[in-house]
Amino acid sequence: MLSKNTQNPHQTCLFNSRLIDIINSNHPLVLLANKIEWKYFEDIFSTHYSRKGRPAMPIRMMVGCMFLKHLYNLGDETLAKQWVENPYMQYFCGCVHFQHKFPCDPSDFVHFRKRIGEKGMKKIFEYTVWLNKMDSDKHKEKGKDKENEKDKNKNIDKVKDSGKDKNVEKEEENKGENNKDKVKEEEMEVEVVLSDTTVQENNTTFPTDAKLYRKIIEKVHKIAVAEGIKQKQSYIRVSKEQLRKASNRRGKNQEKEAKKATGQLKREAEKVVKELEEKLGEKEKEKYQKFIVLIKQVLSQEKGSKNKVYSLHKPYTSCIAKGKAGKPYEFGNKIGLMVDKEEGIVIGVKGFEGNPYDNKTIEPLIKELKEMGIKIREVVYDRGGRGREEIEGVKISIPKKLDKDVSKKERESIREKFRARAGIEGIISHLKRWYRMGVNYYSCLGFGSVQMNAYLSAAAWNLKKWMEKAIRFIFDFIWRMLIETKLDENFVFKFIIKTKVNF
Repeated sequence: MLSKNTQNPHQTCLFNSRLIDIINSNHPLVLLANKIEWKYFEDIFSTHYSRKGRPAMPIRMMVGCMFLKHLYNLGDETLAKQWVENPYMQYFCGCVHFQHKFPCDPSDFVHFRKRIGEKGMKKIFEYTVWLNKMDSDKHKEKGKDKENEKDKNKNIDKVKDSGKDKNVEKEEENKGENNKDKVKEEEMEVEVVLSDTTVQENNTTFPTDAKLYRKIIEKVHKIAVAEGIKQKQSYIRVSKEQLRKASNRRGKNQEKEAKKATGQLKREAEKVVKELEEKLGEKEKEKYQKFIVLIKQVLSQEKGSKNKVYSLHKPYTSCIAKGKAGKPYEFGNKIGLMVDKEEGIVIGVKGFEGNPYDNKTIEPLIKELKEMGIKIREVVYDRGGRGREEIEGVKISIPKKLDKDVSKKERESIREKFRARAGIEGIISHLKRWYRMGVNYYSCLGFGSVQMNAYLSAAAWNLKKWMEKAIRFIFDFIWRMLIETKLDENFVFKFIIKTKVNF
């Protein structure tokens, strides 16, 4: 059940002072909190709550914590500790007065992520894209031109149709305000987009056959205990020693022992699985059918087999080789990204199962952008995207040898375009290092958790770009005031101290 917002931000308290009176009103988090339309998220996600039951945490609180978690690279439990210490985080999440305790258990974040799912995270990401695009200078200029055209058309219509009622015009304006989503989708236009792929690793151990066999023995034992099945031998204690022998491969003698131990672990795992299948009833077999199929796939796979299982709790994990010296193989999922060339915000992100070739990731990303209402003209890609020059009316630019007839100016412009494409590499490294795209710790929705983590990481990056713009705007305002009015520098510094502007 949705909780009622009893806190009034304009009402003072006798014993507690308001957060807005204590904190710096020009802090980036405060500016961002005032800019975001929190009612938009409340209207969308309110359908996921029932009308009866215990009141849940406010939607603004949960969405705000999702943003803060990826903005500051925190976990669920570490976020709760930081939130209690930081008044700016509390204001961002909708608190009026300072809180000395975190209002919920960190496990509530897991329930919220399950509740809204992958589609809900996509809407959160779309909103961050819209937030940045609406504040861009080019969009404001286009908006002014459209408003001027509308005013001209209205004046012409008034002259032509002077007998019409004014109530009709008011109703049309109200309809336009209510359908904000449609307006957002129509007005997004991006000329040039930079695209690339990266690997989002899953939170799994380095996969070896011995580790997988040991996990099978442990999980089968848990199922047997839960269903009340008596095993002839569980192999829990023996498999632990064999796993230790299998991991030691220093000398020639130890290698022989390691191979022998892995073979013995495999035979023990096969025995345990066979015994479980025999003793399970029909209802229990249906319950654990997917898990038994997965176990059999692990036991049957060999060195040269395709579509291997590298993890039991994340079976969608793939082995991807990107040719890195430090990490020749990465175990996770491939993520496709599309970045606006001018503003540097992520406008498209998508996770892929398996290990598809890079040129096969472009079309799904373009389709996703069209669903969001973003029109693009050109995608700049590296040589991994060769194969098609145009996809659904969008030009695909790939570096290649130029003809001798091409002039110097054209060559320089083409080279500059492909040099600018290298800027996406820096964005990817920031996303993976500081915004939690490097490792996916979510596992609540299966493969949907891969997409969920990618959406939240990209959304946090877009919010960070907006905060940087807000700080830059304040600095530009002060600098213009200094130049236009020709004031002394001492006056400007006094103004900065009084207004508490942080750079």
